[in-house]
Amino acid sequence: MLPIPAVTKDVIRPWMLMPLLGLLWGSSYLWISILAVAFAPTMVILVRTVAALLIVGSLALVGRKRLPPLGRGWAHLAVVTLAADLMPFLMLVWAQRTVDSSVAAVLNSTIPLFTLLIAALVFRSERITRERLVGIVLGIVGVCALSGTSGGGALLSPGVVAVTVSSIFYGFGFVYARRYVRGNAFGIVVMQMLMTITVLLPLTLATGAFTFSGVGGREVVAILGLGTLSSGIAYVIYYQALDRLGPTMTSYATYLSPVVALVIGWMLLGERIGLLGMAGIAVIAAGVLTASGIARTALALTRRAALRPAAQLPAFVDEVIETDGAPSPAAQS
Repeated sequence: MLPIPAVTKDVIRPWMLMPLLGLLWGSSYLWISILAVAFAPTMVILVRTVAALLIVGSLALVGRKRLPPLGRGWAHLAVVTLAADLMPFLMLVWAQRTVDSSVAAVLNSTIPLFTLLIAALVFRSERITRERLVGIVLGIVGVCALSGTSGGGALLSPGVVAVTVSSIFYGFGFVYARRYVRGNAFGIVVMQMLMTITVLLPLTLATGAFTFSGVGGREVVAILGLGTLSSGIAYVIYYQALDRLGPTMTSYATYLSPVVALVIGWMLLGERIGLLGMAGIAVIAAGVLTASGIARTALALTRRAALRPAAQLPAFVDEVIETDGAPSPAAQS
C-alpha cells in the first residue's frame, strides 16, 4: 500500500493558508497596475511599505511582539529585504507600466521552479524528487495555458525580462529566509518594513518622486489593498507557512496568483477566461496537489478507507489526522 505522509493539525493549518496567500498575492498585481500609473516605482513601494507597517506594527504592539534582537539576524534580514523584496518589487512595479497585470502574475508563477532549483543546487537544502518535479512541470504547463488567455507584452520585452528576473530574486528569498531568518513573524515583518523605509525614503526624496499629486479614491484603495492585505498580512502568513512547510512548498502558492489575477479581471474588468483559461486553472491545481503530496495522501487514504466498513470511516479519518507521524498500528491494519 502507499505510505501515508504525516497528516497532523499543525500541517493542515499552513495548507489552509495557501489559498489565502494565493488570493493576497494574486490581487497585488491589480493594485500595482493602478499605482504604477500614478507614482514612480520607488514611491509605489514606499506607500505600500508604510501602509503595511501601520497594520502589522499595530498588531505587533497589541500582541506585544518583539523585534528580532540586534546581531547577525539583522544582517540576514537585510539581505532578504534588499535582494528578495526591494529589488524584485522595484522590477515588478517598473515592468507593469508596459506589461499587463495578468501577464506579470503568469510570469511570476515560475517562482516555485526557481525556488526548488536554488534550494537544491545552491543551498543543498532540498531534493528534486520525482513528485515535486512532476508537480512543477504541471504547474508550468498550466501557466502556459493561462498565458494564452492574456494579452500584452512581447516575448522578450524589457518588462517581461524584468518580471522573470524578479521571480529568480523571489525564489532566492524563499530559500534564504527559510534558512537564516527565524523568530516571531510579526517582529520580522515590522523590522523588514523599517529597513525598506530606511532605504526608500531618502532615495524617493532625492529623485523627486515623492509626490501625491493626482491621487484619488481609486489610488487610496489600491494603497490600502497592496499595503495592508497583499503585503503586511501576507508577509505574516508567509513567514508562518515558510517555517512549517519550507521554501519550495510555500512557493507553490504563487501558482494560484495568475488564477486570482484572471478571476479578478473577469469580475472587475469584464475579461473572459475561456476554455483554455479553465484548463490552465485545472492543470495548475493538479500540479500543486501533486508537488505538495496532497494527491498522494488523498489516494492512500482513499485506498485504505475502501477496505474498511462505512461505520468505521469517521473514526479512521480522525485517527489519521490526530496522529503525529504515521498512523497508529490500528489505522495501518
